[in-house]
Amino acid sequence: MEYIRKYCLWKFIFFLLAVAPCRLCLAEDDIFTVRDANGLEIQIRFRGYEEISPGGLLQYKKGDRLSYEASVKNKSNRSFPQLEMQTSLHVASSQCENLTAGSKLPGPTISPLHTASLTPGVSFNFNDAFTLSDSLCPLTAVLQLRLQYIQRGVIKAETIISPIPLSIE
Repeated sequence: MEYIRKYCLWKFIFFLLAVAPCRLCLAEDDIFTVRDANGLEIQIRFRGYEEISPGGLLQYKKGDRLSYEASVKNKSNRSFPQLEMQTSLHVASSQCENLTAGSKLPGPTISPLHTASLTPGVSFNFNDAFTLSDSLCPLTAVLQLRLQYIQRGVIKAETIISPIPLSIE
């Protein structure tokens, strides 16, 4: 009897030390560095996902609220006096005939326009959220971030696609 209690205690301790922290790793606090664009470091922290699949997809269900925080940090030695940022959700692959790769997800999946002035070393954070339509068929989506800024009198724009795929079922 004593042996069984000790065995169960050790098993529980192992779970707390080994398994529980790994499960907490998926606790929606993962920050993904998306890319460096012309001296701007872009990071995204996704929230509201159910879990991370073995293939690395953040899994959401239809009707879920997909929310995230984007952070843009100026790591260059120049200023961005009028930086405009906007995000949107796009199809990567789909089982629906009417949703092709690259198309915008149906519904309100474009964020408001965010504007900031970034001097060297300064960051700008913004939060956005989309409610995923209940009528979506199973698909994989990606978040796109569009940046527009003026450098040396020339308007420049970049579209950055998050390397983190989102599975919606």
